[in-house]
Amino acid sequence: MEFDYEAGGLLKVNYSDKLVTLVKDSRMLSEMGFKVHKDIIQVTENAKKFYKEGVTLKQVANFYNSMGTQMIECQKPMMLDKA
Repeated sequence: MEFDYEAGGLLKVNYSDKLVTLVKDSRMLSEMGFKVHKDIIQVTENAKKFYKEGVTLKQVANFYNSMGTQMIECQKPMMLDKA
């Protein structure tokens, strides 16, 4: 996770959406009875280790990035004073 200063200081998660697709697709193919190559299974198992954390980080980043639009105007000065 990092700040993307070019996008106005938004939080950006570096967990690839392609890995999420890989995990879902390989699980689906296995359940359908297709044989999945052992290299793909190995990469998928490694990606699964970080999948839950990646999803959680994306939720945190989304909350942080949308905080300014969800905040009531009278709350903004209070938040800026604490920063």
